[in-house]
Amino acid sequence: DGRTVAALAAIAERGAPWRGPAGAGGHHNAGGAGGAGVGDGVDDAVGRLPATPIIRRMWDCEGPTDAYHLSMAVRVPSDARPEHLIAALQALTDRHDALRMRQTGDRQQRSLEIMEPGSVRVADCFTHQAVRIAGEAEWVPALAEASFRHQAELDPASGRTLQAVWLDPGPERPGRLLILLHHLVVDGVSWRFLLPDLARAHEAVAAGRRPELRAPATSYRRWARHLVEEAVEPVREKELEMWARTFDAKRPTLGTRPLDPRTDTMSSARMLLKDLPEEDTATLLAVPGALGVDLRDVLYASFAVAYARWRGEPDTGVLVDLQAHGREFLADGVDPSATVGWFTAQFPLVLDPGGITDEQLATSGAALTEAAARVGAQLAALPDNGIGYGLLRYLNPRTAPLLAALGDPQISLNYLGRFQVGERSALWTPTGEAGSAMGGGADLGTPLERTLTLTVAVEDRERGARLAARWIWPSGVLADDHAAELAERWSGVLRRYAAHARAARA
Repeated sequence: DGRTVAALAAIAERGAPWRGPAGAGGHHNAGGAGGAGVGDGVDDAVGRLPATPIIRRMWDCEGPTDAYHLSMAVRVPSDARPEHLIAALQALTDRHDALRMRQTGDRQQRSLEIMEPGSVRVADCFTHQAVRIAGEAEWVPALAEASFRHQAELDPASGRTLQAVWLDPGPERPGRLLILLHHLVVDGVSWRFLLPDLARAHEAVAAGRRPELRAPATSYRRWARHLVEEAVEPVREKELEMWARTFDAKRPTLGTRPLDPRTDTMSSARMLLKDLPEEDTATLLAVPGALGVDLRDVLYASFAVAYARWRGEPDTGVLVDLQAHGREFLADGVDPSATVGWFTAQFPLVLDPGGITDEQLATSGAALTEAAARVGAQLAALPDNGIGYGLLRYLNPRTAPLLAALGDPQISLNYLGRFQVGERSALWTPTGEAGSAMGGGADLGTPLERTLTLTVAVEDRERGARLAARWIWPSGVLADDHAAELAERWSGVLRRYAAHARAARA
C-alpha cells in the first residue's frame, strides 16, 4: 500500500498505550481471554486463554484444520495391557494442561479454553487394534493406515485433541502405540517431555502405583496471557521497523503463479524425502567442531547458496520463513522450558550467505565457513530468537495490520533439531517406521501456506545418524523436476561442507 518503513515505525511510536487482550484489528477474538486476568501473576492453568501468535496464524487459514496434527509411534512392552496404556495416557493428559485444550466458537469469534483435569476421558480416544505383523517392514503400512483413519476423529471443538492407537501384534513382540495430537496442543519440542513422562506413568501403573509426574514451572495458559502483555511493550514495538525492512528484499515469484487457496491444498501437495547418507551426516555433524559454525547455520546457508545457483541470479539473499522453538525467557517467573504446547515462533528473514564462486564452493572451506557465519550472525541479530514478529503481527492491534499488509515469504525452512529414533529393543522411543521420527498430517482441503517448505531433522538411528529432509510444494505451481533439482543442489552444498570438515580434521 506504499507505506514506507519509517512511516510504519512512526505509526507504532505515536500509538496510544493499549490495554487488555488484542481483540481489535482482526476478525478473531485475538485475546480470547474474557475475564482471564492477564498479568495477575497467578499461574492458574485452567480456564479461558488468549490465542498465541502461532494459533492465530492457524486460524487465518481459509480451509479446514481439524485434522492438523503431529504424531509419533513408540514401541510398547510385549506384555502391555490396554487398561495400563489408558491409565498412563490419562495421567499424561491430566498433568499437561494443553492436552485438555478446547477450541470454541466459529471462524469469526474463536476462543480457547483449558479444561479441568479428568475432563478428557482417554478411554474414549483409545483404540486397541490387533495386527498381524510377519516382518518389521509391515509396520510401515499398518501405521500409515491407522494414522490416516484416526486423524479424522480429532475434533478440537469438543476437546478431542488426542487419538491413541495400540497396534497389538500379540505377546511375542513389542507393539506400537501411535499417538496423534492436534497441532493446537503440541509442537516438536513437547515430545521430549511427553514420551519420558508416558514411560514413567506406564511403569508406575504396571507396578500398581499411582503415577506422579512433575508439573512444569509455568502453565501454557499463563504463558499465553503473558504474550498478550509482551506484544504491546514499547521495547517490543520498536522491532517493527526491523521486521518491515525484511520485506524490502527483492521477491521474484517462485513457481509459475501465486498460491491459490482454492486449489493449492494438501490434496495437491507433492513431497520429496531426501536423506543424507550416514557417512556424510556423520561428517556434517562434525562441522561445528571442525569449522566453528553451528549446524543450523550450515543448513540454512547451504539452502541460500543452492537457491541462488538454482535460480541463476546474482542476488545471494533469499527471503524465507523460519521457525524457532519459541520457549523464550521473557520475564522473571515465566519459564516455559518444560511446558507442553504449541510455542513455535515463525518469522521472516533474508538469508544472505554472500557470493560464492564455483571454484570456492569446490575448494574453499574458508568461503563456506564465512557463508555459514554470515547467516549465523543474521539469526543472532534477532531479539529473542524472532518471537517478536508473531507478537507484533498477531497480538498488537496497531502493528498487526501493518505487518499483515507486507505479506509472507514464499519459502519456509524449519530445522527441527536432533531426534533419537529407538533401537529395536528400546521401548517408549520413536520407531521412525513412518519415514521419520515425527509424523503429522492435515485435512486434504487445507491450503498450503508456502510455495516451498523444507523441513529438516537429524535422526539418530541404529546404523548411525541421518539428516532427513522433507520437501513439499504444490503440484500446480512448482514443477517436480525443478523442486528435485533444488533439493539435489542443496544436498550437494551440504556434501561440500562435509568434505571441507573432513579436510579440516585431517
